[in-house]
Amino acid sequence: MIDKKGFINAPQDAMPKVLADADDAERAMDAVFMAIDRGLKNGDTVELHGIGEFRVEPGPQGKDVVLAADRRLMDSINE
Repeated sequence: MIDKKGFINAPQDAMPKVLADADDAERAMDAVFMAIDRGLKNGDTVELHGIGEFRVEPGPQGKDVVLAADRRLMDSINE
């Protein structure tokens, strides 16, 4: 399982000149998660190219968040 630390380390490793330390990387990831959360709360579909679309649908206990995986993601995990 990839936890929040894994999500923080990946962009920091990929962009060390932009994200100088773990705090910068954590703030960047928090902003991404906040944007996804805000979009879903507003009833928007949130599309992340290469990952898929997040959307809210009615569920048995209220609302469910659904991820429709992008073809690129599906191809990647099926290699």
